[in-house]
Amino acid sequence: MEVLYREETIPPQPEKKITRTVYVASDGKEFWFKSDCELHEKQLKIESHPVFKSRTGIRTFWDDYHADLYYLSSQSDYEFWISNIGTPFLRINNWRDGCGPGWYMFYTIDGGDYADDHYLYKLDEYMNEIQVQLDEWRSEIENKIS
Repeated sequence: MEVLYREETIPPQPEKKITRTVYVASDGKEFWFKSDCELHEKQLKIESHPVFKSRTGIRTFWDDYHADLYYLSSQSDYEFWISNIGTPFLRINNWRDGCGPGWYMFYTIDGGDYADDHYLYKLDEYMNEIQVQLDEWRSEIENKIS
């Protein structure tokens, strides 16, 4: 973070000069408050981490909820992700179930007046479960029409 001091002229007469402190983040964005600049730089650090750089938006299959995909390659990636995602509790957590490195789908279901539900599925596991459900549905339809 860089700190700049700028002199400004403030009307009306008589002319008066003041010095304002401006905090400049590493990406060049300027802030009047040090705390805002520090918060912005922390966010830049989070967004530059490989886990958050891998993020891409998708939709869940059946329910059409907004979800994000993240690539988690190690326990430290998972710990960084969980400490910065903003949720202390996951209803489903495939990483903890031993699924290991790979693409993970994270989404939240609004709980209304209650707590939201947060889910972290290994993408391969999620897709396999969808395929099983689709095969069961297809089999049921074929049995009914034959």
